[in-house]
Amino acid sequence: MTSRSSTFRTLGLAAATALVGSLTASTAIAAPEGPDRAPAVQKKAAAKPVALPDDFNGDGHQDVALSAPMAYIGGERRAGYVAVLYGSKNKPSTTRKQILHQDSPGIPDQAENGDQYGRGLATGDLDHDGYTDLIVGARYEDTAAGRDRGSLSVVWGGKSGLSGSAILRDGSGAHASGGEFFVTGDFDGDGDTDLADTNSPGLRVFAGPFSRDGVPTGVTDHGKVPRYSIKGISSGDVDGDGKTDVVATVFEGHIPKRGLWRYSGHTMVWKGTAQGPADPVEVTGVAGQPLSGEALDLGDINRDGFEDLVVGRTWEQGDHIDELAIAKGGMITYVPGSAKGLDSASVTAFNQDSYGIPGVAESSDRFGAAISIADIDGDEYEDLAIGVPAEDLGLGYDAGAVVTLRGGRYGPVSETARVLTQDTADVPGTAEERDQFGLALKLADTSADGRAELFASAPHENKDEGSVWIFQPTATGITAKKSAVFGPKSLGQRPDISELGFTYND
Repeated sequence: MTSRSSTFRTLGLAAATALVGSLTASTAIAAPEGPDRAPAVQKKAAAKPVALPDDFNGDGHQDVALSAPMAYIGGERRAGYVAVLYGSKNKPSTTRKQILHQDSPGIPDQAENGDQYGRGLATGDLDHDGYTDLIVGARYEDTAAGRDRGSLSVVWGGKSGLSGSAILRDGSGAHASGGEFFVTGDFDGDGDTDLADTNSPGLRVFAGPFSRDGVPTGVTDHGKVPRYSIKGISSGDVDGDGKTDVVATVFEGHIPKRGLWRYSGHTMVWKGTAQGPADPVEVTGVAGQPLSGEALDLGDINRDGFEDLVVGRTWEQGDHIDELAIAKGGMITYVPGSAKGLDSASVTAFNQDSYGIPGVAESSDRFGAAISIADIDGDEYEDLAIGVPAEDLGLGYDAGAVVTLRGGRYGPVSETARVLTQDTADVPGTAEERDQFGLALKLADTSADGRAELFASAPHENKDEGSVWIFQPTATGITAKKSAVFGPKSLGQRPDISELGFTYND
């Protein structure tokens, strides 16, 4: 829940792949002339504009998109909308907002019962015009191909913000539903942003640049993963070769000989190559065991120039016995990047019983249900926010919490851990049963000061209306002081079942 960052990290994300394109284009030189000819004139190709990641209007500030996929639109239940908060030097605010749904002017199709517009979100400069675009998934959109096939559409960025839209994928083709797990990146290193969707038996890659009517340069399929369902996906450059890699957590259920249902989790990486993503390779975790998990994100936590992987695992039973002790209550696994890719020999795992981390590992806490990585304190080591949505607080069953860890030379530093809940001083609201505060998270530097604000969701707050909190960064980490909260009413939307904050742009 993407991936969706510091300026350095953008090389591994879709929007910043334009930077690679501008550098390579500017070095194009004409071939030398023969001996009887005048020296050739060296020509520089026009540099393409570079989009700042998540900057929809090109003002130099990151913007944040978050969804309410269960919201009513025009009387249609679970039609869904996306709320965009535009960044500025004065921090994010609901006064600089935009609401997008399928009844909005310029958005294709129409709001219908159950579409869940905004179930998945991603960003990237698909048309290479220097503005980041927003890709929106409607997971249960009905199309000409069938019921609940899902769709992907793009809302184009521009000087005045997001406007105009086009369908990118309509769920047609064998095994080709879409709208939930997709990422952007320069998977082949050609300088253009591509889109990869996982709702086929592998990756379906739509090569950029895209035309304004949503047509990609080409479409290819890469590396089937049979029998697995995707649980989470992110993209970044883990080996520093200038090509974006894709990492996904996958999940398999099967019935062994004894007739008992058993679950198996794995993490797969599709390495970026000149031909696009290579066939997937499995990433291992603790003691060389398969790396199980759901949530994940990529970022340069140890500041060595390679993006690192953090995977959150919330289930405690089943697949890999060596992990069960630390999996109690949920766990996260840190896998550093390197010139050879993700370094599974150097993994580190944490749960709430690990040194320095607040709380106690208790069954079903769901520590690691959400992961977001960016530089909170401005020291150029990227930091980590972790959701613990089923943390019990007093009488508040599943009230929820968020834990932050600062990055360091050897990865996440557990001694720096801080915890935030709705019962923390200066945090608006009260921890209540089933709020699930921390179910989705986003770190984003919306004020362009080198420090990322924290957006933390409780989609089940107020009987599933949903609420989002904004926390401010300091030189020592996230603070509860001057934190703010908003819900559907603050956005001018109906206060019904919305699950506001269900997901963020990655």
